[in-house]
Amino acid sequence: MAVYLDGHEPSATPALDCAGVRHQRWNGFIVPLATADSFRAFVAAWKLVDPHGPWRLEGVRTEGDRLVYEDRDGAVDYWVAGGTEDRATTYELDGWMWVEA
Repeated sequence: MAVYLDGHEPSATPALDCAGVRHQRWNGFIVPLATADSFRAFVAAWKLVDPHGPWRLEGVRTEGDRLVYEDRDGAVDYWVAGGTEDRATTYELDGWMWVEA
C-alpha cells in the first residue's frame, strides 16, 4: 500500500510503501505501518526530489523497539513497533500528515 505526505501531488512525489494503516487515526490523518527499510527508502527518494530539504538518510535508525528519524534541522521523531510484516518489524508512523492517493 502506498501513502503520501499531505499537501504534495502524489504523482510527483515519493510514496511510502507500507504494510497497512492503523485503524485509529492521528489528528484525522492515517497512520501507516511501515518497516525501517521502507521508511529509509522513502527518505532516500525524498532526498533525491528535494536535495536541499530536511531529508537526512543517516538520520533513520532503530533503537530497541523504536524507529527514530532525525532530519537535517535537528527535529527528531520516535515511532513504536506496531507489528510484523514478513518477519520485519513495522512501526506506527504517527505525527506526520499521511494520506492515501
